[in-house]
Amino acid sequence: MYCDQSASGGPDPCSDSVDNCPEGSYCIFTGLGYQCKKYAKVGDSCGGFIAPSVQGLCNPEEAYCLNLPFCHLPDTPEVCAAYMGDCESDKDCSDSTKMYCDQSEGKCKDRFKLGDCCYSSAQLCVKGKECGFNGDKYYCQGPGGSGGPAFEICNNQACGGRFSLDCECACDKGSPKCVLYPTDLCGPAECAAD
Repeated sequence: MYCDQSASGGPDPCSDSVDNCPEGSYCIFTGLGYQCKKYAKVGDSCGGFIAPSVQGLCNPEEAYCLNLPFCHLPDTPEVCAAYMGDCESDKDCSDSTKMYCDQSEGKCKDRFKLGDCCYSSAQLCVKGKECGFNGDKYYCQGPGGSGGPAFEICNNQACGGRFSLDCECACDKGSPKCVLYPTDLCGPAECAAD
């Protein structure tokens, strides 16, 4: 957070009509008035239904907000995901089997993986997977409808659940690790969805 220079008699770098915030920051209205705030870094929380003044914004030159479990938890904080280059079509992305061109932004983005929520109106899953209805949500799944929320067995317990961000886990060398919040624990004692 940057200091409001107007309190010290200096020029106001940020207001409803002025945005002279330092590079790497943006102007936003908070409970304390207009302030310059640093952009969220790739991997940090952003957007969602939480106010940007609290959750943060991604630098629009570098990243975008991504909410992979959006079909289960639409109001969860999103995560800043890096753009993978400029594009006009999928063929402009370095690997169109793993990336697609978001033509509205002219940027390459990662395709959705097996078990990720997806949009039925757009086929944005990795090559060999398709967005299909499974239960009551749309997921990237294999041919014939195989897939849905991905679960793995780690130390004799299932992990990977998409119904609680605290429980969105993956195996790392045989131990369950939280995907979005690496410091959180993943285990039956800590999380009912495991």
